[in-house]
Amino acid sequence: MQDKAQDGTGFFDSAVIKVSAVILAVAVICAGSVIVIYKKHFAGDYLVDHAAWGQFGDFFGGTLNPILAMLSLFAILGALIIQSRELSHSTSALKEQSAHLNVQAFENTFFSMVLLYNENVKTLDLEDTEKKEDYNQGRGAFRILLRRLKINYENVKKYHSTGRDEREIIAQAYKVFSADNDRFIGHYVGSLKSIIDFIEVRSPSNPLQYYSIVNAQLSANERLLIFYHSLNCSGSLALDNLNKYNFFGDISKQLYFDADLHSSLVVNPI
Repeated sequence: MQDKAQDGTGFFDSAVIKVSAVILAVAVICAGSVIVIYKKHFAGDYLVDHAAWGQFGDFFGGTLNPILAMLSLFAILGALIIQSRELSHSTSALKEQSAHLNVQAFENTFFSMVLLYNENVKTLDLEDTEKKEDYNQGRGAFRILLRRLKINYENVKKYHSTGRDEREIIAQAYKVFSADNDRFIGHYVGSLKSIIDFIEVRSPSNPLQYYSIVNAQLSANERLLIFYHSLNCSGSLALDNLNKYNFFGDISKQLYFDADLHSSLVVNPI
């Protein structure tokens, strides 16, 4: 885009030079023509006759001044066009620079938030589980958290599913799970929500690319836990919003607690 603007400016500058040369040439030709016409139609040696000089000056000025005035008007119009064109280029350049700075400012903050999110994940610690089960602090904790959530889901499915559809069963299971584990994952979920909210509110362009970057940070277990969380919240982390960006499309169908029922809630499941 910038190269095209520069090419347009160069072409316009070249045209201005050519038009200026034409105006100057016309002025010179007109002046010469006036002299030739005077000599041809008026006899006398005006080089030594003061009266003839005065007559020649009146003729020269009276004939040439309107022509030069008209050429001056053309030159003024040309100058105004040049100034208008330069102002337009300056305005376009400022808009492009402003847009670039906005994107840069957004991405600096966005990637800082993603970095902070990853640091939060690394510190995720199930202190009451650490001595009882073999797991790695950080992302390794999500395997244990999903196991707990699945146990809650199976219990609700087995003992409290009468008269409830599948989403109500998941909601009840997640409510029990959240009551026991929010102290572990509350900060983690809040950090992820802040990133998604920031994309929704401040993204200067198509947010899909930024959702894809966030999605790439998540392990399969993280993504699955967020899926079940999204069924029980509103706003940017709600399933309807995340489905718009195919956030869970790459979760394997076999990983869901109920492969057929739960994968059917996702856009383009694999």
